[in-house]
Amino acid sequence: MASRFPAPHATEPPDASGRTIEGGTGRTGGFAVDPGLLEVAHETVGDAVVVRVAGELDMMTAPVLHEHLELVYGQTQAPQVVVADLTGLRFLGSAGIAELLEAHERCQHRQTPLWVVATEPNTVRPLRLTGVDKILQVVGSLANVPCSA
Repeated sequence: MASRFPAPHATEPPDASGRTIEGGTGRTGGFAVDPGLLEVAHETVGDAVVVRVAGELDMMTAPVLHEHLELVYGQTQAPQVVVADLTGLRFLGSAGIAELLEAHERCQHRQTPLWVVATEPNTVRPLRLTGVDKILQVVGSLANVPCSA
């Protein structure tokens, strides 16, 4: 019986959107993510490190955010603030929410505050429906984050 899962380093045929998934390694289950699905960058703004996330944050792209946050953790120390700016997201799935919760736990352990900036219904609604907005410090603007300007 043939496996439904290709061997590592294989190239999958394009999916319904025409995207091709190429072989690789990492938390994506052995396959690289189409780089156009999620863009992550960070910069220092005042006393905060702002991680700007744009695109789709789901089970295929959450590892990209995870790896980027790993870099940020290595560059921050308490009392510096970490801000996840989600204003550029088109989609926020459960794996993305899980990654934000993991970031929250890691920041708490390091005594580094984590703030989430979310303005659009496609990001605010999932955070509210899951109750995560009660756990994370969610604000509507970077200006509302203490020590960020």
